[in-house]
Amino acid sequence: MWDGTAMGFPNHGYNFSSSNDDPIDYHGHGTHVAGIIASEGNNGIGVAGVCWKATIMAVKVLSDEGYGYSSNIASGIYFAAEHGAKIINMSLGGRVYDQAMFDAIQYAKSKGVLVIVAAGNDGVDLSGYYTIFPCMYQIDNIICVGALDQSYKIASFSNYSSSQTNPKVHIYAPGVNILSTVTSTVAVSITGNMINQSGWASTDSNWAIHDTLGYRVASNPANFNFSTTYNPNLRSYLYKTVDCTGYKKLALVFDAYIHVENNYDSFRVYYGKGQVKPPIPNNPILQYSGYNNGFTTYTFTLNDCSNSLCTIAFYLYSDSYNNFQGVAITNAEIYNLLPATDRYAIYSGTSMATPVVSGMAALLWSAYTNYDYKKIRSKIMNGALEENGGYSFKIKKESKYFTSGSLK
Repeated sequence: MWDGTAMGFPNHGYNFSSSNDDPIDYHGHGTHVAGIIASEGNNGIGVAGVCWKATIMAVKVLSDEGYGYSSNIASGIYFAAEHGAKIINMSLGGRVYDQAMFDAIQYAKSKGVLVIVAAGNDGVDLSGYYTIFPCMYQIDNIICVGALDQSYKIASFSNYSSSQTNPKVHIYAPGVNILSTVTSTVAVSITGNMINQSGWASTDSNWAIHDTLGYRVASNPANFNFSTTYNPNLRSYLYKTVDCTGYKKLALVFDAYIHVENNYDSFRVYYGKGQVKPPIPNNPILQYSGYNNGFTTYTFTLNDCSNSLCTIAFYLYSDSYNNFQGVAITNAEIYNLLPATDRYAIYSGTSMATPVVSGMAALLWSAYTNYDYKKIRSKIMNGALEENGGYSFKIKKESKYFTSGSLK
């Protein structure tokens, strides 16, 4: 892994999604990509990457749910280019042209960086009207990668390019049933069952914590027993502040029975950083109207509460008509989520094909240290090392879309 300690980055990179120096992957996608590039081989453990000795700089630009802003992606590109990366792997994409991202890749070009990007998984011809970026930015330090299946045909899900004069997908690489490293999450409770604890407050007398029908519940109505009904015209909160100092990745888990008037009344869950009194200004993490068919487990990440106090609030809203049984909540806990790093999984996608090419580029650059990004790109695009280059892959031409090479 890249060592940025001397520059103030002790955790091998940066997290632009959460604006901190810890780019740990709780999702698994990024770790799978990194393993394809550089998982250590010949050690009897797991899998082997394409270029075992490559140094990985971890730059996190998307959330653990796989979403993010183009501004964060652009910032990640600048970070990698400024701190010495030679190759940037971008196993991501979106439909909209973004000038900031384009400018960032141009900046990477000025630093001599090769940018290798995924073609996308929509199964469409990018030589038509469909767009995907950064694949379709016309910058000569980009290689856009589609996926091959295990018969070395273009995978059914992979975007492709039929143009013979201006192909949008430059090369194809294995991207189906790829085994690589992943992270998974170990959840450790930091609160225990909060329903059994003191410290709860409410904005009125409609909430109560009590035993009913074998459950210890927080309920609205206060005398909830599956036959009572809640009051009309409620704007009713039950809330508690928890100290989450020292914990980075948090999740709220609880079981709830919800029976409220569909489309008119609703049960909502809010959270906020710090010791916050209702109304909580953030958007609800749950808003439910109707009947959920009995006690159901709900899980939500608390991204804003890292290393701070955190206020959890349950809220019942009702109009003046047709009130129902209400809400009962039990087994409410906050968990610290820790990554487990000894797992492997099979994924498919152009996200998996892209790091095959990134690993190949790293391998080539390690052999031809005097080359610039243009020569490395040319070697890959034109197949100059076909069969006789001394590497474990060869390059062939894909018969269907013969303007684009493929790695086999």
